[in-house]
Amino acid sequence: MSGFGEVAAGLDNVESKAEQVKAMLHEAEELAGDAAPEKSWAEQQREKLPSYITRDIYVDEDGNTELVQSGQEPDGEHIALGTHLRAQGYPEGRYGRVTASEHVETKVAWRQRNARVAHVEVVVNSVMCRDNIRARRSFPTSCYQGKR
Repeated sequence: MSGFGEVAAGLDNVESKAEQVKAMLHEAEELAGDAAPEKSWAEQQREKLPSYITRDIYVDEDGNTELVQSGQEPDGEHIALGTHLRAQGYPEGRYGRVTASEHVETKVAWRQRNARVAHVEVVVNSVMCRDNIRARRSFPTSCYQGKR
């Protein structure tokens, strides 16, 4: 049979181990609390986009990525897109052009149509444009049949 001293030493050892486990559990809880849930692909892409102008990133079926910015294009793409939308019945805005032709979501649909790409993933750094009724209507008009 063990003596009182041996039992006391054993209890001290158990108490010391219990304190170590308690400290490790506390540290694990703190680390778990600091861990944020993993962000989706779209959230990760949106963080890369500047906030001062509406831009988007789209990825086509082949994994090609392209950055698209709102506004007029140096190559005149917005003019060709505006001509297409005007032929579909979209009115000109106050500056004599179809403004939806300068919106990123419409431009992506136009590029998708011209490249005959059936599927793209789009991430925009802003909510859909202020004139969202026209933009929402122009998006499918700008795509080709079988688009997503």
